[in-house]
Amino acid sequence: MKKNYKWLGNSLLISYLGYLCTGGIYRGINESLSAKDIEGYYNKDPAIISKEIYTEKPTLDFILQNKEKENKTNITLNVIVHEHVKAFFDNKNNQNDDALWVRKVINTMEGLEIYEKRNFNFVIKHTYVKNFEYGCFNYYEEREFFKLLKQERDKLEKADLNLFFMPEGVIAPFTSSNGVALLNGDIGTIFLTKSDRYNQKIIAHEMGHLLGLEHPEFHDRNINFEDILNEKKPKKIQKMMEIIKRDFFMFFIDPFHFYPENVMKYGKHPSFDVVEEDEPILEKARKKFKK
Repeated sequence: MKKNYKWLGNSLLISYLGYLCTGGIYRGINESLSAKDIEGYYNKDPAIISKEIYTEKPTLDFILQNKEKENKTNITLNVIVHEHVKAFFDNKNNQNDDALWVRKVINTMEGLEIYEKRNFNFVIKHTYVKNFEYGCFNYYEEREFFKLLKQERDKLEKADLNLFFMPEGVIAPFTSSNGVALLNGDIGTIFLTKSDRYNQKIIAHEMGHLLGLEHPEFHDRNINFEDILNEKKPKKIQKMMEIIKRDFFMFFIDPFHFYPENVMKYGKHPSFDVVEEDEPILEKARKKFKK
């Protein structure tokens, strides 16, 4: 008598579809920013924000203080927080979250732990709260955006690296980037989202660029950042489409993002780490910043 295994196939299919659906819901909750999440924000009077922010900043200074350590590669950092970060994370309907911007920055900094495990030590030289003009930008306007950041950097006390924290709304809504950094440069920017874990991935990714790591999607490890900025639009769009396709197929394999992705890959990967192939580049960075 021939056995019918159709029920088994249907059960496996239903289980797999349930796995994908729950994974998709999980990712949506943890990684996406909806209109509801920003309801009530950007509504505080700038004068009130400026007054509040300087009473809350000492908490940020105290928690982020870190001393140089022996037998570590000590890298000094300037942390620059735009006032609009507070405007974004302060809800006018809830006075209890007035210092949420401080926690957001502190929680984001924990993303640098993957480098601390590899003998780097980040020493905060100064924390600044700034209010400078900027416009919503996209990939093709990165050059002008960095010119603006360089002007702000030149007003600060010198440090090895400078990390700018800004609200997510700075970038154009049709881009997928939540951070930008100069390869082997000294400026990186993190556009804070509601997800602490995603923010940690962003800062780890951008720090990787500052230490010399590139996107694995670019096979030429020696590609220059200026080459990327000058790349023709059709090529850039083609590369973006390849990345979108890859992430689309990865969703069917690991919808929950359990598997640690290479931190330098494009995309939202809550589980991330540095890959062994990048160790030679990190070793160069250790030598570069060795005091």
